[in-house]
Formats: sequence, C-alpha cells, structure tokens
Amino acid sequence: MELFLTLGLVFAVITSLLLLTLGEVGGYYVFDHFSLGNPIWQLWNISRWVLSFLILMIVFITLYLVAPNRKLSIRNVLPGAFFSTFGWQFISIGFSYYVTIFDYREVYGNLGALLTLMIWFYLSAMIMIVGGQINAILLTSKKRRY
Repeated sequence: MELFLTLGLVFAVITSLLLLTLGEVGGYYVFDHFSLGNPIWQLWNISRWVLSFLILMIVFITLYLVAPNRKLSIRNVLPGAFFSTFGWQFISIGFSYYVTIFDYREVYGNLGALLTLMIWFYLSAMIMIVGGQINAILLTSKKRRY
C-alpha cells in the first residue's frame, strides 16, 4: 500500500508541475502554431489550473484516507485535502517567484539547484503534514462534542 501512495504522490507532483510549467510553454507553441484566439487561451489557462487542482485533490484525499491507521470517511479528510491542495499550489507558485528573484546558483554554484529542490520538498512535506494534522484535530474535536 505504501508503494501505491508513493507512486500516486509522485504522479501528482509530476503531473501538476508539468501542467503548470510546461502547460504554458506548450500552450504558447500550440496557440501560435494554429493561430487560436485569446478566449481559447484563457480557457486553456483556467483548465490547466483546474485539472492540476483536481489531480492533487484526488491524491491528497486518497493519501489521507489510506495512510492513517483508522477508518475515515471522505468527509473527514476533505478539510485537510483542501488545505494541502491550495497550500501546495500556493507554496509552489510563491517559491518559484522567490527562486527567480534570488538565484541560489550565484551563492552555491551547481549545488544551488539541489538545495532549491530540497527546500521545495521540505515546504511541500510540511504542507502535507499540516493537512493531516487539520484532519486529526477536526476529528478529535468532533468526538469530544458528542
């Protein structure tokens, strides 16, 4: 089961990153090649964000349903999955802007890319852990009320 969770998370990260980064470059190429208009370009931009959100949401719901050692419903894991999905996308966008402004290669040389990747992994992991903690806090507070 752990292997499927890991593979699902890797699939989600790669797909989301490809949709958000290469989706724009690929969109430029396709829209320039076929001379498509601005409304279709806007639809493409919205659809790649929505598709990325849905893929991440499905993976985080599955992660928060399967990973804990207790039976949970989808309703119990939705708050943490929403937080993790929005947080992961926000952290990724914010970190990409930060990296474009402060280039680690100038300070650390070739190891700068590895350092940047490790910081992004750390922030992504923290978002996933906080999402799981949100689910746990909400579940225990529901049990105390009843």
